[in-house]
Amino acid sequence: MKKMTQEEKNEIIKKLQTENNTDEVEFHGNNRFVVRERYRVDLENGHTWLYKDKLFDEVGNIIPLENEYNSIFMFTSGVAVVCTEENIKIEGGRFTQTRKDGLININGKELLPCVFDSIHIHFGGPVDIIKNGEKRFVSQKVIENGKFNWDDAIPY
Repeated sequence: MKKMTQEEKNEIIKKLQTENNTDEVEFHGNNRFVVRERYRVDLENGHTWLYKDKLFDEVGNIIPLENEYNSIFMFTSGVAVVCTEENIKIEGGRFTQTRKDGLININGKELLPCVFDSIHIHFGGPVDIIKNGEKRFVSQKVIENGKFNWDDAIPY
């Protein structure tokens, strides 16, 4: 994959801003761009705003995603943490929500569903995953090959 120059990145960002009528466009590494689409969530006692992130390639074409995500984070070693926001409430004037993390590759393929409390990718391969407060780690290659099993991940 050819590394893009800053000028090429800026050109695609401007193109996506114009086409999507938004300033919410970011370069996320691995020649991928994210457009943040804002939407209103009406709640029992108020409302809030969330985002649905869309993924684009190095020429500005949309990359279809298997699911919708509230956030797509920076790509590290060809994968990115994604998240969904659930249980959105306003209680006592305070906004609360539950975030669940998953993992996608640069082609938008979901490698792990958004069911984990936290996922952290390290350069060189290990991935830390927290689920229900329990921490484990696994090789990124295991996840990419579709062989991830929570019970086989190494606790720490």
